[in-house]
Amino acid sequence: MKKLAFINTKNRYRYIPISYERFVSRFIAIGRAISVVIIAGGFSHISFSQAQDPTLDLAKLKDAYPQQIVGSEGNNLIWRDGERMVLQYSAIDRPLNQVLKAPLLGDMFRFHYPKRAAATVPQMLHDPGRIRYESFFTKMYGDCRRGGVRTRKVAWLPAYQGGHVNITTTNDVDQALERVMAELSTLPREVMKYLVPQAGGYNCREIAGTNRLSAHSFGISIDINIKFANYWKWDAPNFLWKNSVPIEIVSIFEKHGFIWGGRWHHYDTMHFEYRPELLR
Repeated sequence: MKKLAFINTKNRYRYIPISYERFVSRFIAIGRAISVVIIAGGFSHISFSQAQDPTLDLAKLKDAYPQQIVGSEGNNLIWRDGERMVLQYSAIDRPLNQVLKAPLLGDMFRFHYPKRAAATVPQMLHDPGRIRYESFFTKMYGDCRRGGVRTRKVAWLPAYQGGHVNITTTNDVDQALERVMAELSTLPREVMKYLVPQAGGYNCREIAGTNRLSAHSFGISIDINIKFANYWKWDAPNFLWKNSVPIEIVSIFEKHGFIWGGRWHHYDTMHFEYRPELLR
């Protein structure tokens, strides 16, 4: 998709046709931070990848999932059953759409997740947690297409008739969600409209328009009330970040290991996903 970018180069301005991702990749490659205004909609700025640190990233995975991961050796993650999974990274200038389609394990750490921060407009193409190495998740939680995901129903805000959410029991994600729910129940009544009715948890399906499994396929996600949600595909092609979900809700989820899709440039503000490795 081509857009016109308005570039300031030594105080001389000019319009150039360029794709979002090629624009970002060029400037990441030369390590320069500049701002752009996209004619199709508003102000954004360039998103840089985190430094690649396999020792740190392997430690984050081990700390986040002690029931499943026992250690590391070199660039290899060691699972409890002895299997090894190599942690590698894509080239820094590889376009985001290609990374999403065929990521490496280390690509999940491509972007810094701004935990406990205010709900602000993300940097352009900054999608922390949206990249998932599918082999890691099917190994961890099972392949739903083969009936391998273990789930149970968790009561969701029963005082407000919130029904039940089907969520995985692996890594005690169901218990983490119960802790989230317990804290959410203390929020003022006027906040409950964002949470009830919830829009579901476990669902064995692909992400719309792709052949990649949704995080819901692993039983690690919940969508809250769709009525107050914003989703980039609903606003495409000229989408601009927007949100109505109170930050109090987001902070409680993040406290218990769930990231929020509202932190993404490709926003999905109803979406919360258990990814504790990104919150360390």
